[in-house]
Amino acid sequence: MHFRRTIVNSNTYVILPKNSQWIANSSGMIGKNFIEHLDVGAQAYFPELFFIDREKGDGIGGSHIVIPWFGYFRPDEKRDFARGFQIEPSSRIRMRPDKNAKNIRGFGSDYKKEVRKWTGARVVLASHGEMLPSPNKFVELDPSVKDKWGMPVLKIHHPWESNDINMYKYIRRTYEEIFAAAKAVDVRLPEAPDQPGHSIHEMGTVHMGRDPKTSALNQFNQSWDVKNLFVMDAAAFASGTHKNPTLTIMALAWRASEYMLDEMKKQNL
Repeated sequence: MHFRRTIVNSNTYVILPKNSQWIANSSGMIGKNFIEHLDVGAQAYFPELFFIDREKGDGIGGSHIVIPWFGYFRPDEKRDFARGFQIEPSSRIRMRPDKNAKNIRGFGSDYKKEVRKWTGARVVLASHGEMLPSPNKFVELDPSVKDKWGMPVLKIHHPWESNDINMYKYIRRTYEEIFAAAKAVDVRLPEAPDQPGHSIHEMGTVHMGRDPKTSALNQFNQSWDVKNLFVMDAAAFASGTHKNPTLTIMALAWRASEYMLDEMKKQNL
């Protein structure tokens, strides 16, 4: 699957070329190993939440209650994929619920009771799965499509690979188990992972390493080629994660900033 964006979100920094030539790319690794999250979503209604108090409120979009990857506690389980995933359950009274007064049939007090019954009983399960770095996942400048300023847009190559598909199937089976244990009704399971780009957690493409021949940055997020160039975000990641990348970005930026300050005091920058 190929898709294009003119802007990469704040999690990812891609070094754009001047006059179509990559900078700081003696390794040839800039743009390579694009990593995202494998997102999978599902929903169902829990009978124990029927007629929940309306005063619970609309709430935020995601509760960020996290079920961490449990595969570590199943050492004898045979799985056909590497790494793991987390599950974020969420339940709230929404301003515009799926089952609402417009799409529930009925009239009078029984109708009102039916509307109240379903409001707030919806539970959503959403997963972030860890993707593996791959030579088949990369970014480049589109040779034909340009933005409104006449600059080539970013073209992202993001095919689903066997590890992604196998992990998705495992996540889907896990959702079935959770909903069955909860005696959920009106269960809606996905037919495929969410569209690439759903997580907005882009990583990789300017990854760090120990060897200038195989990486773009050193361990302090500093370009091997351009000493005053630092890339302090998820683009520096050499591998992915099944968790949100923000705290790791902050930790790397902190370490890089302290290193940069020391180098400036030594007049090395």
